[in-house]
Amino acid sequence: MRPEQHDFGQVSSLDAEAIGPPGQRRFRLAVLRDEDSAALWLEKEQLAALGTAIEQQLVRSDRQRRRPEPPHDDAPPPFPLNAALDVRVGQIALGYDEAASLFLIQAAVVDAANDQRATFSCAATHQQARRLTRVISRLMTAGRPTCPLCGAVIDGEHRCPRSNGHAEVAIL
Repeated sequence: MRPEQHDFGQVSSLDAEAIGPPGQRRFRLAVLRDEDSAALWLEKEQLAALGTAIEQQLVRSDRQRRRPEPPHDDAPPPFPLNAALDVRVGQIALGYDEAASLFLIQAAVVDAANDQRATFSCAATHQQARRLTRVISRLMTAGRPTCPLCGAVIDGEHRCPRSNGHAEVAIL
């Protein structure tokens, strides 16, 4: 039996969302193509790494194109309450098609009920990718504060191991 493949092709909208209070948030990519919708649930670190990879590719491709695109921050259309495809991502990868100038996102879907992994793929324009990086950046900075010394999340009382556990670090 072959694994299921969900190929959305070039999407009409690509967005990132954090759902829940800081410390208990769940992160997802909300993908729309015409009437199709996909909710790809990711770990915070996966979403942050995707944002970084897209930013790096945008810099490279802007240099090659010799002109960056102007910022364009149209709000995406509303995402349906129940996505046609609602999956948890195990691994995510980013590619770039130079000939078409499209960002390619591919994800391996985690399915505990099935040993075979399903895959998801889609393509996004420069404008969609640029907007997505801004959204991801806002989501990453909207969470709980981190200690400037050790990088650990500050929840209540924090004794920083970098200060040998003797000093509390106050974040203003």
